[in-house]
Amino acid sequence: MASPPRLQQWGLVCLCFDLWHQAACKGHWPKVLVTNKSPISLNLNWMASDTNLIFQRTLEPGGTDSQDTFMEHRFKLVPVSASEPAGCHESYCNGVIYKVEGQGKIEIELKGDVLQATWIGLERERPLLLYASEADRKLGQEKAKECLENLKIVAASGQDPHAAEEDAETFCNKYPTREFIASKLSLPYDEWQQLVSEKKKQLKRANAEQPPALKNFTHAGFTLLQRHGKSGQALRHTPFRDFFKASFTSDMDSLVKWYEENRKKARPEDHGLFDPSVSSYESDTWITPQPPDELRRPIFQEIRQGLERWADLPENSLEFIAFYGVRLYRNTSVLRRHVDFWKTHVLSAIVNVGKRGLTSPWPLRINHHDGSLHEVDDSPGDVIFYESAKCPHGRDLGRLKGREVANMFVHFKPRDWKPLDGSHLASNGPKVVADPVEL
Repeated sequence: MASPPRLQQWGLVCLCFDLWHQAACKGHWPKVLVTNKSPISLNLNWMASDTNLIFQRTLEPGGTDSQDTFMEHRFKLVPVSASEPAGCHESYCNGVIYKVEGQGKIEIELKGDVLQATWIGLERERPLLLYASEADRKLGQEKAKECLENLKIVAASGQDPHAAEEDAETFCNKYPTREFIASKLSLPYDEWQQLVSEKKKQLKRANAEQPPALKNFTHAGFTLLQRHGKSGQALRHTPFRDFFKASFTSDMDSLVKWYEENRKKARPEDHGLFDPSVSSYESDTWITPQPPDELRRPIFQEIRQGLERWADLPENSLEFIAFYGVRLYRNTSVLRRHVDFWKTHVLSAIVNVGKRGLTSPWPLRINHHDGSLHEVDDSPGDVIFYESAKCPHGRDLGRLKGREVANMFVHFKPRDWKPLDGSHLASNGPKVVADPVEL
């Protein structure tokens, strides 16, 4: 089989613009088709934050863009002329923003002197069955039944007594033909391995070549900040080792409580079959709605300040880039070791908000700056600081054995960030328009 073209990805958006890419993204939800019906050339940008725009592509009048994206993501279309000396008409120069509210079409029109985005055929709820064939439905029913039986066995054993009552409806019955399940029928394992092999090689090269091109901020590159002691033991130090204010403890407790109350609203993440670090072919990952702004904002503020203290950086020197989650890793998932996008995801935090029914540890495995491999076994309420573009990291000790691990990810970069002089990354001009974000 000939090698497939590279799956074009940027951040968390998969752009399916030819037949092979459409096959690669099969089953992903939501899909959004954007059409520029205005007479103006527009730059389409993913909004990592209110002021951090990540360029996707230019849409000429009449042009379209097909996206496999994620709920709540925001995009901004800005006239190309806004960056030109002559400028653009002040009434539409700021462009137009749309938020992904489901699956459908977005039409961008110039009405009077104002750019407007209009949803056409919006589907706010994901269909229960992604694939229409009888074979897909049969497989989904078999896997749902298998899921229920496993939960009942675990609950009956006393190891995880609430497993069936908590998870049966959402995680077994509601999405029986999600990509994690249906992909096995449409794509045999050997073929998937062949298709993903080149991306795994790229991942391995990045893990070897990217870290030497970036500076070290800390001695090790990571640290665990614990909320509680292990197995009921008292902490030998204050919670979070005094990296945060006292109020952070109650803020984290509120976030964990929110996750407990909202985890059943999670949807299959369907991250894509060919992501070499977390493929929906081999990992059953889910994503919750975003925690409310008033809940996450104080946590992000404290994390930013804590990262600055940890990395010995001046106050307010880090720019907030993005957060993701809460992501739920379900039974048999694996997160393969990788480095994050070096231009934006530089100093980061993993916020652990939940674990359920684990029969063996599933730690973060991360490379120290000296190359040695370490295991960090975090618990709900804990925070891991790490140099995410510098230190290869993942949860690849083995497949997750148990019900669930739930994490949220928060990413920052220094305002004057750049690779080391003379490195192979120095020639890659940044594509991120990054202005300070006030948290």
